[in-house]
Amino acid sequence: MIKKSLGYVFVIIGLVILALGVKPINEKVAESFPLLNTIDSFILMVVGIGVVVIGAFSLKGAGSRQIHEVPIYHGKNVVGFRRMGKK
Repeated sequence: MIKKSLGYVFVIIGLVILALGVKPINEKVAESFPLLNTIDSFILMVVGIGVVVIGAFSLKGAGSRQIHEVPIYHGKNVVGFRRMGKK
């Protein structure tokens, strides 16, 4: 659950950084934060895309849980598998 929420946080932060790279938004925010004028908008967009991709991979990895299965034996033969729940 923590990995999944961390993934969402990364995606949101990445989208905010990506939006700061867009010229109209950058000009309005740069009035309040003059430091943004020193950073190129292309660099902001690349960093934003990178953070969004990291968040997306984190979400993808958090959702894939494997179910543990154990074999059911009849003598020496395996006749089926029993699911033991999520790991």
